[in-house]
Amino acid sequence: MLITDTVHPPLASSIKEIQTRTLLVFHSGCAFEQRLYQEKMISNKKMEFGTIDGIIGCVQRV
Repeated sequence: MLITDTVHPPLASSIKEIQTRTLLVFHSGCAFEQRLYQEKMISNKKMEFGTIDGIIGCVQRV
């Protein structure tokens, strides 16, 4: 699952559109990260978390 903020423009057809964005993902080995490798897209801007609560807490707006 890929979640963006409400003002992010819609993604067209390629996952490569998010290549320059900072990605918040679960620890290495998650399905999304495997998909990135399949697409030969390695992001150097990512933050890894152990729980969904950690990810939500990082992006939650006040």
